[in-house]
Amino acid sequence: MTHSNRQLLTLQAILHLEAGRSRKPMNGLMARLVDGRNLEAAFQKVSSANGAGTPGLDGLVCGDLADQVHPWLSLLSEDLYGGRYQPGPARRVQISANGKTREIAVLTVRDRVVHTAVKQILEPIFERSFHPRSFAFRPGRSVPAALEQARRDASTLGSADVHAAVCDVVQFFPSVDHPILVDALRRRIGDESFMELLAKIVRVQAESVPVHLSWLRQPRRRGLSQGSALSPLLSNIYLDSLDHGFESAMRGRRLRMLRYADDILVLSDSASAVRAAVRWLRRDARQLRIQISGGKATPLRGAGFCWLGARFHQTFEPGTRQALVVHSIPEEKILSMLDRLDILTQPPCRKIDPGAFRAGPWIQSVNEQLTAWCQAYRFADNRLQVFQVIDRHARAGVARLLRALAGQGGGRLSTTHRVRLAGGFETIEVDGVCLVQLSSRRPHAPRRLIRRAPWAHRQNQVDRAEQRNERGVA
Repeated sequence: MTHSNRQLLTLQAILHLEAGRSRKPMNGLMARLVDGRNLEAAFQKVSSANGAGTPGLDGLVCGDLADQVHPWLSLLSEDLYGGRYQPGPARRVQISANGKTREIAVLTVRDRVVHTAVKQILEPIFERSFHPRSFAFRPGRSVPAALEQARRDASTLGSADVHAAVCDVVQFFPSVDHPILVDALRRRIGDESFMELLAKIVRVQAESVPVHLSWLRQPRRRGLSQGSALSPLLSNIYLDSLDHGFESAMRGRRLRMLRYADDILVLSDSASAVRAAVRWLRRDARQLRIQISGGKATPLRGAGFCWLGARFHQTFEPGTRQALVVHSIPEEKILSMLDRLDILTQPPCRKIDPGAFRAGPWIQSVNEQLTAWCQAYRFADNRLQVFQVIDRHARAGVARLLRALAGQGGGRLSTTHRVRLAGGFETIEVDGVCLVQLSSRRPHAPRRLIRRAPWAHRQNQVDRAEQRNERGVA
């Protein structure tokens, strides 16, 4: 961890403490935003991200600032504090994922740093108030934690009669209503200059979001652009009232709700209770000017239900025949993972010189996708069988690509790139980078899948330092 990141954690720990001591809107945030610790850490995060080499509309990339980072950050700090900063328009890029096309906003380096710096200030403040059953885009939380909580909830309700409803928000990012979002921000932010900056950022994001649905064409400003480091946090702030409202309205009933971004799961031991909860969600969502789709009550018995790419169903423990709730990777997800590997292991097109193609970094990008799948499904009931299939498919794809690049036969490839791993596993190594083998990783289920935020580890240290200072003053 760099020095600036350690300093940032201390700053965030202070903000987290102050947010917990008072429920009043916080002031003095603009001075915290332009703090050198915050801006330097924000630039480091932007420059180390995968898209650091992708330019915005101004054509600038992080590498262009290597020799002038500190003067550049000083000028940015002065513009922010003086109210002269104006966010620029984003370059829009269409990407395809899971058979769907979505638009991503590619910001300029300057705007990326500002968005990241603002997020670093807001996150420890709003973490105090976020509902514990919200799992996406929060420090210490993950897809495995959400899946495990859903499994535990279904088990607690009694797997014999559990019913579930899976819902999502229709076109969430284009639907975010700015006046509602600003009101939610003002509940915790009292610094007017900081709020003016947020209003500028949100206003520009709306201009970069294409509005194509008739029910969205209203005079009120709407929309957040995907691709900003700040948008996921703003989406949680926007939907937090839905989480707390559900808990208040359904208190005392055998109902559970979990939310991961705009994907919502409702569980109960009664199908009628699930349907009533979904009706309430739809009514409350209309107050946020969003629409909820889905919501059909599905029994856990039989085929079960799918949420976050996992299928929940009932099984029986061998020997005791005790009913258990488990989640597994469904067949359609496995097929999409194999299709994704085929795309990742395609040989470069003829326009690219094979001699200029660097296989090491390319395998590292394949490893990132494999690791993401491992993180998401490491506790799935059928993980071992699926990971073995994924490993064989990945090795075959990488070997096929290497043969296409070098014209080597299978025997030559075995002696040149294949290496043995502990436990009888084997993989492919190129330029010192080994292809990840998911089935070689033993799943380790920690007692707590929800971890403390990074700054929370420094909270006691900061609190003790403040107490010593108070005693010294007294």
